[in-house]
Amino acid sequence: MACPLAQRGPGEYRGELVAFEREAALTTTAKAMTATPSEVLKTGATAAELAERLTVAGQGDGFRFELHGYGGGGATGVMTRAELQRVLRMLEVAVQNAGWVSPAPTPAAASGRPVAH
Repeated sequence: MACPLAQRGPGEYRGELVAFEREAALTTTAKAMTATPSEVLKTGATAAELAERLTVAGQGDGFRFELHGYGGGGATGVMTRAELQRVLRMLEVAVQNAGWVSPAPTPAAASGRPVAH
């Protein structure tokens, strides 16, 4: 899943371009984010299962996203690059909140150079 900006930009700025695209995607999808009603969470809790595998593949101008559970359940959808960035960020936060891994530095933070948005 290559970043179109990074592919066109100079090599020394690719990390910053990837971070910029990610932040832009999160900003453009922010308005669509709403709290899930507790009734929906309660209804889904009985059918919830632990994810076993996540597959992301390019499909036309979007991305096919497949989530497979240990119990055989799953979800599949096609989304835009910005939507995929939002879902991946949500998964990243959930993993961090669960304490499964330490937060990874962003490409810009890893380079030590500031990023202007």
